[in-house]
Formats: sequence, C-alpha cells, structure tokens
Amino acid sequence: ARTASASGTLGQGPQANDPQCSVNVCYYFDIQGYNFHPNSRVTVQCYNDAGGAHVFASYTDSTDGNGYFRNNSHCFLGKDSVNPWRNGWAVITDAQNTSARTNNNMW
Repeated sequence: ARTASASGTLGQGPQANDPQCSVNVCYYFDIQGYNFHPNSRVTVQCYNDAGGAHVFASYTDSTDGNGYFRNNSHCFLGKDSVNPWRNGWAVITDAQNTSARTNNNMW
C-alpha cells in the first residue's frame, strides 16, 4: 500500500482568485502532497473549525508522474474580520483512495 504525506503552511494576504478575499487580507494555507499514485486525479477537501469541523471547500486536481500533488494549492480560511478562526486542515485523496491529511492548528 502506498503511504502519502501532505503538509500545509499558513499564509495571509489578498487573493485575487477568491472574490471575498480580493481586496481584503485573508488567511489561507498552501497545500503540498507527495507519494500519491502517479498521474492520478485527486480530491482536496478543506476543513475549518468554525462551529465544529466541516468541509468548507472541495476541488479536484491531479498528481504528476512522481506522485506529487501537481499544484501547490490554497485552502482559504476567510477574512479575519468575518471569520476570526484561522485553524484549518486539508485531506487529499487520490483515485485509488490513498489519502493524507495536512497538519492542523495552523495559526
């Protein structure tokens, strides 16, 4: 069985590709993953801890020939004034159901 790994790094700043964040400082975390199945579709689920853990975004991407998550993507946590929580994590799962979770408590 393949064991994948993932990590997340908290960042902040305006993000033009997120309408809520385009002119505001938003918190997000970058996602990196490796040792997934090569050239596989992956699903990324972003979680936050506002009112209990729940998925607040989900999207698909892919891995390259080495099983690395193709894009270092963002999970947005939202504007600090609207969503004061800054804690989140992501779960990445490839098409063969190999999954990995990033660290949480990303303050």
